[in-house]
Amino acid sequence: MILDVTGLGAFAEEKKATLSALDIACGAGRHAVELAEQGFSVTANDLSPFLLNETASLAETHHVDVRLSQCDMREIGFKEEFDLVVQLFTSFGYFQDHEDEQRVITNVYRALKTGGWYVLDFFNSNHVRKSLNPFSVREIEGMSVVEERRIQCGRVEKVIALNENGRVSEFKESVRLYSYEELELMVAEAGFQIYKVLGNYDADRFDPLTSPRVIIIARK
Repeated sequence: MILDVTGLGAFAEEKKATLSALDIACGAGRHAVELAEQGFSVTANDLSPFLLNETASLAETHHVDVRLSQCDMREIGFKEEFDLVVQLFTSFGYFQDHEDEQRVITNVYRALKTGGWYVLDFFNSNHVRKSLNPFSVREIEGMSVVEERRIQCGRVEKVIALNENGRVSEFKESVRLYSYEELELMVAEAGFQIYKVLGNYDADRFDPLTSPRVIIIARK
């Protein structure tokens, strides 16, 4: 979807060029590896050494090269290095201070080459307020995963309890409920031109009332 909307895939094929991409908060590396398989020179960023190790293992399994970058996204220091930067699946909004979130987008702008693309994928706060499931239980490879969610002080607060053979681990997650208008303003304030806003992973146009996602595609 990203390559189709931005035209980067066709451009790379036509010019036989190797384009560069940065995946911020890459997690276990699925999207970084997919971009590498599409021919991009990929840098995968995450704060977690464990997740970067998972990314490296996945890249090795798929026989692609992915460069690893371990740092807080607020400290990303690349300058005019990438044709594409992606922040996918709500890898944004975790900090308490709004200025830190703006700093991340400014870092992205600086990291991109002139004409480079930025894809920011976030939940639609209107949709979350209407459809938030306060409690869920699921099984993953014999492990029980219990998630409790609530909206408090303008944030989605989530508690995740993992139970594996009686051993319980608990994690907390907090994400600011940014509205579409706030996200659009932050991206524009960093210097970007907003090209398109999508509302889901089928690339449908964003609807502020019904779309589950806010996928902002912007250009430097």
